[in-house]
Amino acid sequence: MIFPSALFLLAAFLPQQDPTAARPPKMDHVVVISVDGLRSDAFLALDKKATPNFHRLMQGASTFNARPDPNYSVTLPNHAGMLTGRFADGKEGHGWTKNNLPRKGDILSCTSIFHLARQANIRTSLFATKGKFILFQNSWPKEINTFQVGPYKDEASVGPLQSMVTQGILAQLRTTSRTLIFAHYLGPDVAGHRHGWNLTKDSKYLQSIQAVDAELGLLFQELDRNKDLLQKTAILLTSDHGGGAPHKNHHGIPNMWVNLIIPFFVWTHSLPKQELYVLNTQTRKDPSIGNPGPEVEVPPIRNSGVANLALALLGLPPISGSTVNPQQNLRIQ
Repeated sequence: MIFPSALFLLAAFLPQQDPTAARPPKMDHVVVISVDGLRSDAFLALDKKATPNFHRLMQGASTFNARPDPNYSVTLPNHAGMLTGRFADGKEGHGWTKNNLPRKGDILSCTSIFHLARQANIRTSLFATKGKFILFQNSWPKEINTFQVGPYKDEASVGPLQSMVTQGILAQLRTTSRTLIFAHYLGPDVAGHRHGWNLTKDSKYLQSIQAVDAELGLLFQELDRNKDLLQKTAILLTSDHGGGAPHKNHHGIPNMWVNLIIPFFVWTHSLPKQELYVLNTQTRKDPSIGNPGPEVEVPPIRNSGVANLALALLGLPPISGSTVNPQQNLRIQ
């Protein structure tokens, strides 16, 4: 068993550095990746040899102590937040609190990252592995150039679905357009629900993370083959929730640290290795193992912060009305 205090050993991956004031570099391609059900302390059990591509992402600006939506540690509300820069609840929230397959006609009424990208003639795409992501195509049909969802059927379908996502990313990056890509990998969530969020050696859960690592390896291979693409691409990776309390769940025990502590990785080819909380001491506060509410004056780093960060990396303004990183002041260098 890994105890909560062991989580902070993860800081050893990231050296402590003084914050520097700098705007993020402008990229032509931003790939936002959500790895469903990825709890941060899995990387205490998976070293660089086991997951070389996750560890390559860790060479950028990263933290292992980010948080999902303050009130929902489930899939759809958190992914809605990643695309809109909002929490689910509240006057300015995106309003989606359910986690089931949307009914015909169900939509989000707020603006997404895709809206601003399309206005700037940036090609947009979304590749997902759960059928419930149809909510986003229903909500923004004219803003997503390429939408592909291969709904999960059974455990045997995970590999082909994740391969579909990776091939979709690669196809978009090979275009001559500037691109904003959102990609979803479901493997760890499936393994967690079926076998438990088990961090013992060779568990199904750890194997599922290694399978996602292999997909990330294909992405890095493409970037390494094309030096121009390598220099102009940013990868943002986070998760919707962790898991393990209870053993095969992630929302049965509210505010349990294993369900809430997730990674947030920002990578470009030239970004130095840094801890995000060190870079953002004035605007973000490390929550230890707690889950601060949305009203706190100095918030933790949230997964929904990827929305306005992705836009900043593309040189675009924040989403109008968004409430997470609306000043685009999350520093990455």
